[in-house]
Amino acid sequence: MDAVQVFWAPDGASMPSLGARPLVDVTDGDTPNLRMPVRMLSVDTPEVTADTAARTAKVDERFTRLVEWIEQGKAPINPGLAEFMVPKLKTGKAGSLQFEQGQAASAFSKHDIATKLARPSGKPRSMFIRIADAPFDSNHRLLAYVAPDYSAQERRTIPKGRRPTFNLDLVTAGHAAPFVIYPRGTGGAGPGSSPPAGPPRRRPGSGPRPAGYRAVVLRPARPAAEPA
Repeated sequence: MDAVQVFWAPDGASMPSLGARPLVDVTDGDTPNLRMPVRMLSVDTPEVTADTAARTAKVDERFTRLVEWIEQGKAPINPGLAEFMVPKLKTGKAGSLQFEQGQAASAFSKHDIATKLARPSGKPRSMFIRIADAPFDSNHRLLAYVAPDYSAQERRTIPKGRRPTFNLDLVTAGHAAPFVIYPRGTGGAGPGSSPPAGPPRRRPGSGPRPAGYRAVVLRPARPAAEPA
């Protein structure tokens, strides 16, 4: 048999820094457990990159200077956008308001996820994610819809409208705006598609998966086995 050469050059990406422990542990030799960020598809919340109230005050000052530049014609901005933005920036609180709203969105999301992943028995639910064909954004965050992984019995007894994704929860609670960051909605419906109310299930033999997405279940991490 002639020798066979296989040439394979997979794309690579540097994982974003998440504290001092991007590597949680190693289960098997070929199974490292990693921490990584997920960018929720179809929603956008205010940023909290200012980090502190003091830094937010500096952002307010910069927005005030920006208003002056816009009114003096020094800032290249569409007149319609300027008409919309200037009154908001003139309040002197635009940066502070965004920071406060971003913190509120973060607090809501933490509580929402913790509450819905908790079973009445106390055993945590697994996490269900539906990822896009292009799984990472330009910051190497996983693009996904995220929801609790409900059991078959729960899916039979809990109406679909009461099993929304965490993405949709942010929108309905007023903490996020719908924001399409991937060109296809569920089933390849096209730009502008709404995030699904809950992750659709696929039974064996039920046909192909929705175009543009892949489903994964993330189970609660188990501690690595102690050496004998």
